[in-house]
Amino acid sequence: MGGSPGAPRPNAPRNRLTSLLSVTSTSVALLCGCEIRNSFQEAAQELANPDPETVEEGGRLVVEGSFRNLRFDGSTADDAFVVAIESKQELIITPFSGAKGCSAGPATRFVESVSRTNDEDAHLDSRIPFEVPATDDEPRTLRFTNFACDLDSVSVPNGDLPLDRSFAKEPGVLVQNRVDGELYFVSPWDDRKTRIASKLQPIYGGDLGWIAPGIDNKTWLWTLEDGQVVARDANFDEVLRVGKDVASIVLSAGGADGPMLGLRQRDGTLSYTLAGDPDKSTVVDTDACGVQFNTGAHGRELVYFSPCGDRNLNVFELETDTHRTIRSGIVDYRIVGDTETGPVLLYVTEPTTEPGIGTVWARWGQNEPIKLGESGNLRLARFSSSKRRARIVLDWSGESGALYSGVLGEEMEKIADAVAYYGSAGVITDFDGNNGDLYALDDDELTPIIKNVSTRGIRTDAQKDRALFLSDFDGVEGQLTLVESGVVRRMTKRVRPGAYQFTALLPMVTLLSDLDEETNTATLRLHRTDRDEVLHIADGVVETVEVAWPTEGLLYSAPAADPPGIYFARAL
Repeated sequence: MGGSPGAPRPNAPRNRLTSLLSVTSTSVALLCGCEIRNSFQEAAQELANPDPETVEEGGRLVVEGSFRNLRFDGSTADDAFVVAIESKQELIITPFSGAKGCSAGPATRFVESVSRTNDEDAHLDSRIPFEVPATDDEPRTLRFTNFACDLDSVSVPNGDLPLDRSFAKEPGVLVQNRVDGELYFVSPWDDRKTRIASKLQPIYGGDLGWIAPGIDNKTWLWTLEDGQVVARDANFDEVLRVGKDVASIVLSAGGADGPMLGLRQRDGTLSYTLAGDPDKSTVVDTDACGVQFNTGAHGRELVYFSPCGDRNLNVFELETDTHRTIRSGIVDYRIVGDTETGPVLLYVTEPTTEPGIGTVWARWGQNEPIKLGESGNLRLARFSSSKRRARIVLDWSGESGALYSGVLGEEMEKIADAVAYYGSAGVITDFDGNNGDLYALDDDELTPIIKNVSTRGIRTDAQKDRALFLSDFDGVEGQLTLVESGVVRRMTKRVRPGAYQFTALLPMVTLLSDLDEETNTATLRLHRTDRDEVLHIADGVVETVEVAWPTEGLLYSAPAADPPGIYFARAL
């Protein structure tokens, strides 16, 4: 669908897999240390236990104290480090070995380190970007430190954590200052800060810069500067400037001739131009909003509302210069396929009770729209273009509805009542506000799997056809339950939604349970997925990190332990 040309969002993690799992106000951070850098992954393959069976209880104390935002970091040149924010709001960097660490000073947030090279001799090359809180005299400031807590001189007042760390031709990071509308390139190794652009408006997802395709399959940095769209290459040389009084932009996928740009001006005028021929611009409409790109049967399409007040949905085919109006009064829509005469749409019209809920219609290209039902939930809708079959939850009450299925143009058949979840993990029916019954759905046939499971905190693993649920949920806690290829395994009780995750290195689930409301900490456990075995690791825990290098195991922060601190439990 439109809006994104397929490039990753500029602030998406590139070197690390992270999942934050909330337990009231605390969090569990599960990550695979082998994905920090390629050198980490290679070292893990060489040094790791090839077939760990268990994890030791308790483990060794790495550093004493109370910490949050626990991370594992390091390099083959500097070894491994534990990085966290201490209770006094200072950034603490401690060798994984347990040797004495250091403080880089006051901090509110930080991210994983960035390096110039993977050279094993590049001692203290890595830099950790972190935000220093504002004071009475100074604004919030982005700074950089190495693993020895030596701070670089360069800083960015009002700077956010790095927007990107791999786009530029030379080593460094992109930093945005959204307060003043500025974008910088920062090389902390030589204390250099270069302002790339100013007078910026958000261009994508609230960010001031967008790393996306350009011409000849190259990647460009796109910005919206004082009403003009500007693109720069990896040397930050300007390669394109187009538009006037532009308020928003959408990009199609790139190619040899570059992406197609859809430009919406502040007065509502919508035009398009080709990145390879920016001097040629074509006006599409004069009152457009909600603009997206779509790739249809005839190529690139602009999909938008016009007039905006009437919510008329329009499709403009760039390659054929064909304009089509779908209908008026559309509140929300999804493009679910394409035909020779236009996209296949599921859309919602009035009356609506909340976003995405209302009278639902399907439209096959330019064919007459087909009403699917009232109070439909567009989020819980699926469509098969090859079979022209739609499944959708109708009669939505606010927490559940009836699941219907049918071929377009034929009468819809009810499959299940009180459906609150319809997704890759199955269908949850007969929902009572906390729990419902989980079924597998195949060709409109329901096969029962387990009763009394919650819709909250579902975690799926499509590669292994398995998912984690909470069963017998009381509104606060429930019993963790694994469903793998239709087989049910009940696990630990007193678990809160989302406080668990499949481990990457072991056939286990890492979880926090039995929340102690006085200390706001929980018990860290591992539950095997291949047999009924539970490992108790520690009490008084708030966060845990899965580590692959230099030793496999679990790093965890336990402020209510005796003594409080960060511990490491080895995989054995």
